[in-house]
Amino acid sequence: MRLLVAAFAVLAAWAPVAGAGCLDQPGDAAAVAGARAAIAAACDCAAAANHTTYLRCARTAALLRVGASSLPRRCLSTVMRCAAQSICGRPGAVTCCVTNHAQTRCHLERNAGKCVAPKTGSACVGSVPSCCDACAAGSCATTPTTTVTTTTLPAAPCADGFGVVCSGSCPPAERCVDGANGVLTCGCVPAGATACGESAFPQCGGVCAGNRKCQATVLADVQQQFTVCLCVDPAVPCGPNQCAEPGACPSGQFCDTFGFEAPVECNCLPLNPSTTTTVSVTTTTSTTIATPCANLMFPQCNGTCPAGSHCAGDLASGFCSCYPAGVTACGESAYPTCGGSCLGTKTCQAVRTIIPALSLDVRDCECLAPAAPCGPNVCPAGPGVCPPGKVCSGFATSGPLECNCVNP
Repeated sequence: MRLLVAAFAVLAAWAPVAGAGCLDQPGDAAAVAGARAAIAAACDCAAAANHTTYLRCARTAALLRVGASSLPRRCLSTVMRCAAQSICGRPGAVTCCVTNHAQTRCHLERNAGKCVAPKTGSACVGSVPSCCDACAAGSCATTPTTTVTTTTLPAAPCADGFGVVCSGSCPPAERCVDGANGVLTCGCVPAGATACGESAFPQCGGVCAGNRKCQATVLADVQQQFTVCLCVDPAVPCGPNQCAEPGACPSGQFCDTFGFEAPVECNCLPLNPSTTTTVSVTTTTSTTIATPCANLMFPQCNGTCPAGSHCAGDLASGFCSCYPAGVTACGESAYPTCGGSCLGTKTCQAVRTIIPALSLDVRDCECLAPAAPCGPNVCPAGPGVCPPGKVCSGFATSGPLECNCVNP
C-alpha cells in the first residue's frame, strides 16, 4: 500500500463517500442533526487550539454516536464535512456567503474583510461557524429572534434526553447526566455522587441509574481507540465474540470491542495483573489494560511496552511502537523542528499537507525513508525527505500529491 494511503488513514473516513445514501432514509436528517448537536456540546468551537484538534474531537463525538447506533455509519462523512467546513479552531475566520448569477455558495475566509462580493453579485458574513448552515437563498441565513415571555414550560424528563447534552428534570437531590442509562442516554443520579461516565478509567466506580453496572470499556476500530466507563445492563454479557452493544464483564475485566457498526466484535479481557490499584492519602496508581503497543494505531499510542520503554508513533508509519524511555519519538516532537527519533533508518521529517476537499491543513512530524525525496513538484508515494531545516509541503488533490521542500 502506498505511503500516502497509510499516512492519511486517520483522515480517510472524513472524505465524502459516493453513493453512501445519507439523508435518503427516514430518520437520517434527525440523526445528522443530533450528531452535530453532540459535537457542538463536546467540542468548543471558539476555544479549539487549531482546526485539526477540533476535527479530532468532532470525529470522536460522531463515532460515539455511530457506536450507540444513533448515527448511521453512512452519515458519518456528512457530519464530518460540516465540521471540516467550519471556522472552528481558526481564529478570526468567517463563513462567507457569495451570491452570483442566482447561485449562493459558502466559502471560508481568513477574516471578514476577505468576504467580498463579485461584480455582479453580493456577499455577506455568516453568523454561524459551519458552511452547512451559514447561507440561505441569495443571502446569509438569519438567526431567529426569540420573544421573551413569562411563561415557564414544563421541564422535559431527564430520561428523554440523548447524547452528551443532558439537561432534563430529575427528582430533588438528583442531577441529569450522560450515560447513566446506557451508551449516550441520560439518567438521574444522586447530586453528590460521581456518575459512571465521570469516573476514572479503568476503575469505573461511578454511579449508574437503575440497576445498571458501570463497566470499563474499550471502543476501537482500525483507526481509533477510546477508553470509557459505560453504564451497561448487567444481564447482557460482553461477548463472547459478538455483541449488539457493550455488555457486562466479571470483576477485574474490561469489555473490549472492535468496530462501530453492530454487531461488533467483543470479549471480556483481564486488566493487566502486573499493575494494581492503590489509593492512599498521598499516592494513587492506576490499573492499565494489557494491550500491546504494536497492536495500536497512532495517535492512540497508550499500549504496554517492556520496562524501560514507552509507546509512541507517527502518522506516516501508522502503527505504534516501543521507544526507549527518555527518547522523544518523531511523532511526539514539535513541528517544524521535528527533532524526534525514528526506528530503523528512517528520518524524522516536518510535513505539511493541505487537503482542500476537507478544508484541512495538517502539520506534523513523520518518519520517512531517506531514499524517498520530497518532490520536486510531485510525490507519487506520499511525503518525502527534505534537506535539514526544510518542510515537505504537499497539496492533496484527486491525483498524486503535489509537493516541494520549502522553508517553515
